[in-house]
Amino acid sequence: MNPVLEKYKKYEGKFREEEINRGASPDARSSVFGHTYSEQRIFKPTAKKEIEIISYRRQFIMKKGIGVEQIDKILDHRYTAGNWFRLDRGGRSLPGPTDWLKLKEILELDNKYDEKMTKTDYALQAVMDYPLGKNPGDMWSIKTDKISETHFAIFPEDLVKRIIKSSCPPDGVVLDPFAGSGTTGKVTMELGRKSIMIEINPEHVKIMEKRFKAGIRKLSNKW
Repeated sequence: MNPVLEKYKKYEGKFREEEINRGASPDARSSVFGHTYSEQRIFKPTAKKEIEIISYRRQFIMKKGIGVEQIDKILDHRYTAGNWFRLDRGGRSLPGPTDWLKLKEILELDNKYDEKMTKTDYALQAVMDYPLGKNPGDMWSIKTDKISETHFAIFPEDLVKRIIKSSCPPDGVVLDPFAGSGTTGKVTMELGRKSIMIEINPEHVKIMEKRFKAGIRKLSNKW
């Protein structure tokens, strides 16, 4: 066995019998450590070539007088063979190398596309976490914060950090036209950015000034 294929750790999933292509799903690939190899067809057809091959097969299935349901039954598939004979962009597909050889026998195909449809090689498959983290999605679940100067819950600093880091460059300026108790300005300062705070309530301005002074002292001690 190829040494690079001996890196599988103990795995009891549904692909356990496949020594090479134990990468049939992301979960299966995640169950092995390091880099794994997946057997893939070398031929990557253009849309035009794909339609050409499907049209070629359609001639044989009509000549043979067999339906796609019968082919699915013979190959122990469900709703699969039909896509091998569709010409529309959203539904068409090509059978894998093993299915191609079986389909060739069923329809008595010639050898015209054998090499393109069956020649495979091992492609390196690496499953690892993206270093900058995952897409946070459309819904964020973050708890609210409280500060001693106010009785109400302010919006959380973690929320502000996430937005500033993703949207404001290091030399950028953050504008908060409804600054409230100044959470945006405090976090912006801690992240090394500049900010402009606008607030109509003078009591909130006092709270902001107090929080910013404390933040400046904290940063000065770090330096």
